[in-house]
Amino acid sequence: MNGTSINELSQAILHQDATTGQFVNVTDPGYPDPIHNIVCGSVPGLSPFVVAVFTNIPGGGSAQTDCMSEWNAGSAIVFDRTGLPRNRVVCRDGDACDADGAADGKCQFRIDICPNAADARLPGCAPSDIARYTLAAPNPHARNLTNRTNAAAILTALANLQSTSPVSNEVIYNPPLTASTCASGVSIIVPRGAVKPGGKTIKLRAATSGGTVDTDILNLVCLP
Repeated sequence: MNGTSINELSQAILHQDATTGQFVNVTDPGYPDPIHNIVCGSVPGLSPFVVAVFTNIPGGGSAQTDCMSEWNAGSAIVFDRTGLPRNRVVCRDGDACDADGAADGKCQFRIDICPNAADARLPGCAPSDIARYTLAAPNPHARNLTNRTNAAAILTALANLQSTSPVSNEVIYNPPLTASTCASGVSIIVPRGAVKPGGKTIKLRAATSGGTVDTDILNLVCLP
């Protein structure tokens, strides 16, 4: 794909649901099996299926806690030498990865924030719950309008996971989140220069009810 291998544990079997038309992960427990190089899925019928790649981005930090919260940034990801997705996503203004579709001096990234990710690529990590998210960057009270807008989009999406409201730069869950439902379609704007790329960094801390913390960083770059 980009000169690197893809981690075998990133593979999954997706099967098209005959009612909704959506592709659903039907990978059997215990698979992918990197020892025997097998990925298996069980389905009730012969609707279309695909072998897909799990592209969630752990975001950095200890492999023991990195599944607590992960990013999904669409098809613009690249993989590192270990076959895991990098936490730096690059898009060219106006390309397919730019959600507004226009070369207009900015890129619009659509990201998901996924709590309690069961991630076979991180076998030492067992998600439990999320009691609190703290947005360290961007600052929701920044002077820069784009930073404030991006922060509001992130905090609102996280609050909607439990119909609660952000308090400053935090979202607190009571009871703690135990589901793996993602805060989906969060719109992040990254302006660029006339000849130079632009960049924005998202830094998000997830904390469990037991006090364990996972700090994740996502770097978004917009090319002219």
